[in-house]
Amino acid sequence: MAACNHCGRKLGGESSNGTKHLLAHVKRCPVIKEQLAMNPNPNASPSVTTYNFDPELGRKKNTIRSDILKMYKVEKEKCSQILEKNRSRIAITTDMWTANHQKRGYMTVTAHFIDDSWKLHSRIISFKYVPCPHDAVTLTDTLSSCLSEWNIEDKISTVTVDNCTTNDPMIPLLKEKFNSNCFILKGKLLHMCCCAHILNLIVKDGLSVIGDSIDKIRDSVAYWSGTPKRYEKFEDTTRSLEVTCTKKLSLDCQTRWNSTYLMLNIALLYNRVFEQLKLRDSRYVRYAPSEDDWIRDQKLCDKLEVFHEVTELFLGTKYSTANLFFPKMCQIKMRIKACMTLDEPFIRDMATQMMSKFQKYWEEIHGLMNVAVVLDPRYKFMLIEYYFPTIYGNDQYEIEIEKVCKLCYELLEEYSSKFPTLRERSQQMDSVSASSQTQIDDLSNFDTYVIVAYGVENVKSDLELYLEEKLIPRTDEFFDICNY
Repeated sequence: MAACNHCGRKLGGESSNGTKHLLAHVKRCPVIKEQLAMNPNPNASPSVTTYNFDPELGRKKNTIRSDILKMYKVEKEKCSQILEKNRSRIAITTDMWTANHQKRGYMTVTAHFIDDSWKLHSRIISFKYVPCPHDAVTLTDTLSSCLSEWNIEDKISTVTVDNCTTNDPMIPLLKEKFNSNCFILKGKLLHMCCCAHILNLIVKDGLSVIGDSIDKIRDSVAYWSGTPKRYEKFEDTTRSLEVTCTKKLSLDCQTRWNSTYLMLNIALLYNRVFEQLKLRDSRYVRYAPSEDDWIRDQKLCDKLEVFHEVTELFLGTKYSTANLFFPKMCQIKMRIKACMTLDEPFIRDMATQMMSKFQKYWEEIHGLMNVAVVLDPRYKFMLIEYYFPTIYGNDQYEIEIEKVCKLCYELLEEYSSKFPTLRERSQQMDSVSASSQTQIDDLSNFDTYVIVAYGVENVKSDLELYLEEKLIPRTDEFFDICNY
């Protein structure tokens, strides 16, 4: 039997044990580690010095894990109280994410709501592992259990999801899980498609028409950024041609169209550099874009600039309120429609492909966006009346405007049903007046007299009064609708 001279631990000392385990213990002996911490120079003789113990550095993994879970429980309780006290509806966004190194799927659920101070909040309320298969039933069970856990199933306004095929049947299954009265208009507006994802699908369909030209640019970017030596040669050529651009070449992610736009936009700035390198490197010639490719990609970027700006707006995390979506989507549709009449065949083909995809999703997303823009005091119904004749044509636009108006009043009626009506308030006032024996108000029945004289039906709703007001002038400054 052997023993460590430093910590005293007993170790195997037989000849058959060898010495490998002794060397391994030297590396992990706690006493030796402490001595090295006090005197990190291995060549110097050990010495005893003052050692300041940092409790944060000395914490064990399990202790840190325990602290994190305690913090999580405290923050979850705070969030739960906020959601419980919140009187407004809660919009839910959810998405699936797959960890590549584990091949395991996770669902993220985020709650968006406006508090009593009209401040917009977003809270991640769930990040859970979702067992296979990731079908509609499994996703519904995971989402519904999350809503029940937070006790917010009767406050949900909408559920926004991407356009994955499993999400379409998930929404009807979710409605079956809860009482239909929990949702706005019995769930008529529950399903919302993600506008950013729809825009991504629309543009990707359009880009497929000229995929060859884009592939040439992509191959060029990949070639010159593939090794440090090639990129150094690219930078040297950039300096020799006195190209002032400082942006680095960026390879796109083919599932996100806006990264493709950025790749093309940057590559176009280095057009002369790529052309010069074609003369200097014979191996690059087969990857190099032709002059026609550069011309097509330049025209493409010009047409897609507005799409990129709208995508950036939709992906914003702080101010992307629903009233911003409608005018931007209308601009997108009108831009596609205009591109369909241009002379360039490839732009017309691209626009036709994009319009087909746009029409597929337009009916699914524009309902609540219309209501949101009506409630924007800068637009109201005027913006709808401005865009709809172009979007729907002169024969159809009035019918579509009437649908929006009807939807607004359906929402108002449902909202009003949760609060006392004017007549009910009058009856409550009569009851209070009759039961009051100590105070006499000579005008106690005046409100009832006014209602009888004018009729309840002649009293305008807050929505009607709001719509009759003049529009607030638009300015270049940011308009926070929650502070209106």
